[in-house]
Parts: sequence; structure tokens; C-alpha cells
Amino acid sequence: MIELEEGIGFEQYLNSSKEVYKQKQLQIYKQVNLADNTKKIISQINQKIDIVIFAEIYCPDCRILLPYLEKMRELNDNISTYIFPRKGYEAVMEEYIRLARIPTVLRFDSSKELKGQIIEFPQEFKKKLEGLQEEEKKALIEDYRSGEYNRLIEEGILEEIILR
Repeated sequence: MIELEEGIGFEQYLNSSKEVYKQKQLQIYKQVNLADNTKKIISQINQKIDIVIFAEIYCPDCRILLPYLEKMRELNDNISTYIFPRKGYEAVMEEYIRLARIPTVLRFDSSKELKGQIIEFPQEFKKKLEGLQEEEKKALIEDYRSGEYNRLIEEGILEEIILR
């Protein structure tokens, strides 16, 4: 069982890293602009949502995903995020999803039941990777990391985490 109070917030996450990673994360964070429809959906949430994030700031896929979650959290006090490192929490991750990959995002309801998850990438992006050769996968992941799938990321978080 995960103890939410052991998690840290986005600011602590930034400050617990090397300066080079912090600056890379802040650069991506500043570039994230949520769609108006997303902002509307987020602002209308009237129930508590606990989101647990397993991430390491050196991980490029974590750096892409976390700013979206933070921007959504900033829009509504009913959304709480708790960031945990992968290292030291592998057993907890395996308890919920049977593997320890980052980024992993888990959504819990008020009774601590798992309601939604993203493991590494949103589902729609994972579908795009299916059946590709290794070099094609690498190229697509590079496009993901460079921002070509930002709307898909935003929509994936909404569908797979927030609206569950």
C-alpha cells in the first residue's frame, strides 16, 4: 500500500535534482499550454482525485509527462499529485501494476482503489508503437519527446487518469 504523504510535490521534485535536469524540466513545463477544453474539464472536477506519479527527473519521458499533470493540478485544488522516485519503490509499483517502469501514473479514488493508470506512455501512443521495427519505434519516441504528440499526451491523461 502506498502512503501518499511520503510523496513530494512538483517543486520539491525539481529541487531534488541536478540543476541541468531541473532546467530541462522547467523548459518543458513553460512550453505546456493546456487546450481550452482541457482547462474547462479540469476546472469542473468537484471530487478529490489522488494521483501517484513514479518518476525520475533524468528520464526524458518523465520530463514530458509531468508538466501536464502539474498544470492540471494547478487548475483545481481537488487534484493532488504525489511524486515518488522509482528507486526504493519498485515493490510498491509491482504491487499495483506488476512492473517498475517510469513514468508510471496511478489514479486512486477516495477508498484507495486504483482507477486509472499510464505506464510509460498514454495508450494511444502505445498503439502507434505496435508492430513497428526497433528503429521506427526509436524515431516515433523521439518525435514524442520533441513535442509532436503533446495533444495526445494531454488527452491520454484526461481519459486514462482524470476522467476515470
